[in-house]
Amino acid sequence: MDFERSRRFQAECDLSVAQTEKGILMQQAHYEAIKRLEAESDARSAESKNRRANRELAEANRTIEAQKLTINQFARKAKENEEILANWIASQKAFKELAIQFGIEKGMGVEEIIEMGLDKKIDVLEGKNDPNHRTNIDSSPFANDYKDKLIANYHKEKAERQAKKQ
Repeated sequence: MDFERSRRFQAECDLSVAQTEKGILMQQAHYEAIKRLEAESDARSAESKNRRANRELAEANRTIEAQKLTINQFARKAKENEEILANWIASQKAFKELAIQFGIEKGMGVEEIIEMGLDKKIDVLEGKNDPNHRTNIDSSPFANDYKDKLIANYHKEKAERQAKKQ
């Protein structure tokens, strides 16, 4: 579930970055418009023009500061997501090591065990495991969204592994 939350949050962060970038571009355009106003030398009230430009510049600065806060929040969340992903990777490696140790105890070779683990992935993707174990992809709504792509990638990787063996 942590991986699911991490992926969802990553999508939210990507959207936030896009919005932030759009806001910064808008602010840059706004700032350039203010500069053009200042450069105009028409006979109208220079004092009024300066007051308006100063208000707009102050508003632009407030918006830029708000965008900086959004970027900082994104950076913090990205760091949290990296930690979640690192924890997930460590768990996956621990389970792989455990499987290798059990396989060796049963007289199997490491390569054979790893191949069996890779082949077990299709069972997860196709929902062939005991539902009570909650190890099928459909027990994770977020990961289930990628099921078809993961199945296609599995078959491609399997074909590549078999080709290397020949």
